[in-house]
Amino acid sequence: MRGKSQIFNHTTGDIAELEWKERGWSGKPDRISAIVKSAGGEAMYKMHGVFTEAMYICDLADPEAQDEEVYRINPKSPNYEHMYFFSDYTLQINYLTPQLKERLPPTDSRLRPD
Repeated sequence: MRGKSQIFNHTTGDIAELEWKERGWSGKPDRISAIVKSAGGEAMYKMHGVFTEAMYICDLADPEAQDEEVYRINPKSPNYEHMYFFSDYTLQINYLTPQLKERLPPTDSRLRPD
C-alpha cells in the first residue's frame, strides 16, 4: 500500500493526513507518516514509524518536544514462523478449556475436527 489518505474526527473536526511510504530497494514495506491537524488546519502532531514494529508521535506545539513511542508490537513467540506467523494472542483464541467446551453449542467452529 502506498499513497495518501485522511482520517477524520467527526466530533472535533481534526484531520490526520497519512502518507504510506514506498518500500524502495531496502526499505520497510510498512512505513507511515502523518500530520494531525486541528479543525482550523493548524498542525498539532507529527507521527511516524513502521506500524508492524513501533509508532512515534511528537507534539508540534512544544518546540522542545521529542518523539515519544506510543506503540510497539509484542515480541514474537519462539518458532512463530512454524505457527503461521500468529501472535501469542491469536494462538490462544482457539484454546478450549474443559469449562468452556461444555458451554459451547455443537455448531461452534472450534469443535470441528478439521
